[in-house]
Amino acid sequence: MQALLKIAAGGLVMAVTLTSCSSASPASHPTTPVPAASSPAASHVPNAPAEVPAAPDPADGQGATAAPSPTPPSASADAKEGSEANKSADQWGRYGDQADACAAVAANVASLLLVPLGFMTGVEDSDLESLQEELDDFSRDVPAQLTDDLDRVEQLLEQAAPDHDVDVTAFAEALEPVQEWLSEHCGD
Repeated sequence: MQALLKIAAGGLVMAVTLTSCSSASPASHPTTPVPAASSPAASHVPNAPAEVPAAPDPADGQGATAAPSPTPPSASADAKEGSEANKSADQWGRYGDQADACAAVAANVASLLLVPLGFMTGVEDSDLESLQEELDDFSRDVPAQLTDDLDRVEQLLEQAAPDHDVDVTAFAEALEPVQEWLSEHCGD
């Protein structure tokens, strides 16, 4: 993450420098509000322990008619929970839920969008290698439908490595499906 932030910071400096030279006023650029992340901790309230029924009193003669014990969950219920867990893992990757996946993907995409500008300011080989490793780690955590897109971004970085020249158009196009995923799954 450090290499990504370092390269992105260089790109951000370049972007600020370039925009300060333009004659357009900030009001001419539309902005989109970013939704606030919901707190999963606030929605989780532990349940009170269930009351345990009192043992039957042998003196009243009803000891033989005790209520049956609850039945254990069936294998089909376990399988259903397992398939729902797999569906969630496919949908949100290694992130616990939608909010976590959206936050992580959005943060990384925002940084990745600045990488081409970082190349303009100069990138050291060690930073580029670290960036590639971090991107590889990130692509293992994301939802399954994003891995191919992030692999394409990695390939573009590998192609840029020898001469430190990234194809800005191809890089932006490679990130478009990830941005579309964000709009589709995290837009509300």
